[in-house]
Amino acid sequence: VRDDLLGDDAWLVYVPAGGNPLKAGGPIAAVRDRLEMLEIALRDEVRTAVWTDEIDRVPSDGGPTYWVDSIERARAVLGDGADLRFLIGADSAVQFHRWRAHERILELAQPVVVLRPPLVTAGQVVAAIAETGAWHDAMLERWRGGVYETRPMAVSSTLARTGAGAA
Repeated sequence: VRDDLLGDDAWLVYVPAGGNPLKAGGPIAAVRDRLEMLEIALRDEVRTAVWTDEIDRVPSDGGPTYWVDSIERARAVLGDGADLRFLIGADSAVQFHRWRAHERILELAQPVVVLRPPLVTAGQVVAAIAETGAWHDAMLERWRGGVYETRPMAVSSTLARTGAGAA
């Protein structure tokens, strides 16, 4: 996705979630274990990095962190001229209107929506987003333009955590 959209000079930065306010119970794996898994997974990958901003900002009471804060911090570091995008699964894109300051996030960075069953076309993704009633036509077109048309990936963090669908 990175190379197709942005070319050979772009970087893919992984931002492990801190305290997700939309998922009760938070991450199952400890922060140290999650970071080690990322390090192993990315060992031989070029132009990748891990930015621990979200987990570094988890309040001492274990409360939530918000993506809008991470995007604002990234924009401040990179400057206004940087082409800042974020990958989001189609299922999460449909729920994006529930995210804190969702419109502000879209001012700062362009979403790149990765298809995930049952949403396997850009039209299906945009129709599902439109059904929420949270977006006007111009924003729906922006979402359509952010869909990365490729073979859908039948994976999600929920499947990885629960082992559902594993052989």
